[in-house]
Amino acid sequence: SAPCTLLNETCVCDNRYFYYNMYYLSAVDCSRVSQESSQKFPSSVEVGKLGFIVQYLLIKNKNYEKLPTNAFLNTYLTFAADFSSNRLKEIEPRAFNGQNYLYFLYLNKNEISEIKNDTFVSLSRLILLDLSENWIMQDESAALLPIAQLQLLTFQSNRIQKLKSKQFSTLSKMIYLYLKWNWISNELTNETFLGLTSLNTLVLENNPIQPVLKKHSFLPLNKLEILWVANCWYQSVEQGA
Repeated sequence: SAPCTLLNETCVCDNRYFYYNMYYLSAVDCSRVSQESSQKFPSSVEVGKLGFIVQYLLIKNKNYEKLPTNAFLNTYLTFAADFSSNRLKEIEPRAFNGQNYLYFLYLNKNEISEIKNDTFVSLSRLILLDLSENWIMQDESAALLPIAQLQLLTFQSNRIQKLKSKQFSTLSKMIYLYLKWNWISNELTNETFLGLTSLNTLVLENNPIQPVLKKHSFLPLNKLEILWVANCWYQSVEQGA
């Protein structure tokens, strides 16, 4: 590894093993555990000092509260980015502008409360999105439209109270969906999971789901093999559910 100056501090530039594809990637690690770290994300000019192409970016434990619009102008994130364990409350619209070669995005362990329609614009190749352990209560109706290639989405350990009709209708390539440890209490209908035609694994455990799992709630999930509904509050399951 070698030191590289970025964001007014010393980062580590080296090769990192990435578990998902078992390759070593060229990484820039600007993570830091410090209570004195700035709450403001650096300007796109400063981020541009990363270089033209970064395969794996890690900016963790830095107390940033917001990712601004065009956060990575003049820098291409070509594989994975990890912003976990910050204090992110907001991701401004089009924060990831131009990052259409990013495949893995980790935003877990932050304080995000809402996903807006333009949050993921440009992330057309994203296949994994980790939003676990945030404060998310809802996402806007078109928030997931730009990420139609997504295969794994985790919303676990948030504050989601309701799954909206056709909320996942554009995610036909989704294989794994994790929703455990939320506050989901609405009735699940045959339109709740409409469009998830490739879904293999659905995890709903530890949610206060309506007392009855309705008939045909999971009808659109014709490739579903694993369904976890342990510790939910439903009292019965209708035949055909």
